[in-house]
Amino acid sequence: MAEDSSSLTADEFSSSPPPPPPPSLMAEVSKSTWSSLPFELTTAIFSYITHVSTFLHARFACKSWESAFPLSESRLPPQPPLLMLAFLPSTNTRPFYNLASGSCQQLPLQPNNPDQHCFGVSHGWLFLLAISPAVSLYNPFTREVIHLPPIDTISSDLVSHQKALNAEYVIQLDLPVQKSGIPRKGLIRAAILSSDPASDPDFVAFVVIEAMVKRFFCCRKNDKVWTPAAVPHPLFACTDLAYSRVKRRIFAVNNTNSHLVTFDIGPLGAIAASAAEISNLPKSQATYLVETNNGGLLAITRHEKLNAISTRLWRFLVFFLDLSGGTAMTLKPTYVTSMPYHALFVGRGQTVCIDCRIFSEFKPNCIYFVHEYYKTVKDTRSIIGETVSRYSLGERKVEKTYDLDALGPPISYIFRMLAPARWVSPNLKKCEG
Repeated sequence: MAEDSSSLTADEFSSSPPPPPPPSLMAEVSKSTWSSLPFELTTAIFSYITHVSTFLHARFACKSWESAFPLSESRLPPQPPLLMLAFLPSTNTRPFYNLASGSCQQLPLQPNNPDQHCFGVSHGWLFLLAISPAVSLYNPFTREVIHLPPIDTISSDLVSHQKALNAEYVIQLDLPVQKSGIPRKGLIRAAILSSDPASDPDFVAFVVIEAMVKRFFCCRKNDKVWTPAAVPHPLFACTDLAYSRVKRRIFAVNNTNSHLVTFDIGPLGAIAASAAEISNLPKSQATYLVETNNGGLLAITRHEKLNAISTRLWRFLVFFLDLSGGTAMTLKPTYVTSMPYHALFVGRGQTVCIDCRIFSEFKPNCIYFVHEYYKTVKDTRSIIGETVSRYSLGERKVEKTYDLDALGPPISYIFRMLAPARWVSPNLKKCEG
């Protein structure tokens, strides 16, 4: 563990709230109808809206508000994510669970495309892999689809679509050097977008193929094939990806070698990669990344063990990585003792940091995480499902576990492995054109 310790300040995570509207504008409210309010006053009102649901209700107040504030122009702060739960392959919808309200809503995946496998989430978009090698991005809130190159356009020497017993693909392993069959729903370990496709048509998509060391593949919106992105470090097995909101960057981390790889995305998708060692980062079962508002990174390590009665115990540690040193080859993590205003929702490629002063329904200085659980049914068998717990950094323990059984029967282990629960931040922006 790093020796340094500090408490993160509010400035490291969020900017100041917008100033209140001038009194002269507020005075006009009583003299106007909703549809005829001055644009400056309407803008001031919308600047105070922080929740997705409130934003949608405000847009539907009248047609002038709806036309004045298209979804593509929404400026909402990072939203608390919904939990997209596992589903049975026979259905083409996914349940989205709201932790704050305890409610669940069924949202459809792409129509006329059954058994779409979600292998990643980024900027509110789902990475979907069809029964065929077709890959697409899908926004479940706006229902827009962006088609990416088929996954078998990766070099045929590395990945080929070849159906076999319990496998749909054959891949070239790095260690040992041999070919191996792998099922479609276990093919891609992680995926991420460099930016929101609705805001940046020149986004770059990254995927990491399972069982391949230092093999990253990327593409842009109109590319026909996936191209390799070289990693400047031997034996780098990626365990998590994160995007940068400050610069056009993708970060990758691994658990075993404690290294951070940075992909800088230049004009026309040109990519330059660099590697830095993270000193004294503790070994863990999982490491998650999320960028802070000042351009640094939070690295969250997850530690698990069983006690004497075989009850699983969790512990999380949070570290701040200062990236202002530019091309420094060594990063020294700063141990974060407290997050007085913020909460984290952790997941591979989908970790989200929210400001609890805006979203008071969530508790600051806590980490919300998904984990498996065991439940005995009729005293005869155990079902492995998934649920969510809240870990207190101050108390260093799980202080609450959410009961998801009310949403339906627990999803068995096999379906959980095929379609694990994922955090999805609502994205209302629509692509231009």
